[in-house]
Amino acid sequence: MFGKNDESIKKGNAMTFIKRILFLLGIFISGASSAQTTSYQLVNRFCDCPEFEFRNGFKLKDIKQSSNDFEIRLHAIRTGAYYTIFVLSKKKNIYDAKLYVKKIEMISSGVNWPDSVKNIEKWEKYPFRKFEVVHMNLDSVFREFKEHHIFSLPSQNTIIKNRGFATPYKIETKTEDQVNEFRFGSPSEFTNELSKFQELRDYKAILDLFIIITLRYNSQYYAILHGE
Repeated sequence: MFGKNDESIKKGNAMTFIKRILFLLGIFISGASSAQTTSYQLVNRFCDCPEFEFRNGFKLKDIKQSSNDFEIRLHAIRTGAYYTIFVLSKKKNIYDAKLYVKKIEMISSGVNWPDSVKNIEKWEKYPFRKFEVVHMNLDSVFREFKEHHIFSLPSQNTIIKNRGFATPYKIETKTEDQVNEFRFGSPSEFTNELSKFQELRDYKAILDLFIIITLRYNSQYYAILHGE
């Protein structure tokens, strides 16, 4: 009897996974799984990029300065490759989404952090590229993020204590009356704890969506950045 129940649970989990994948693919208005090619701008003093300011290099302005009704920023450092920021916002009932991508290099210690840690000039020779995110149902993206409590999640070190972990992901959010920031590591680092903590499952769901969004642009900016 236990074996049958266990098998039913497995089937149920598999169906949930399939439904989730179909939903995530459904956020795209056209060409759900196809690679996208879109125009981009170099973020420099000639760029139409009012969201940036120059502070030892071009950086996004503090999210507290945002005039959007809400704003979500997901920062990711890809080991030995590039630094990506996905920004989703809404103002006066109009959604907007951008990808900012910047090349990074390997530090001699083997730990991948922005080169500005050791050499600002070297880091800044690689500018951000600003990509428009197109052919996407941004309302569905927002609802998926909200369902996984993106505006209120804590950092991973408040959930799993007394254990070190890398934090390649940082999320900043702003609503009309609240600003939040949290960090978390790769889901592979907390696989054993997923069943215990809803927050960890939320991290993973948010990251899954981020990966699907950026995957469609990877081939384009990979070619650009590795041509530098």
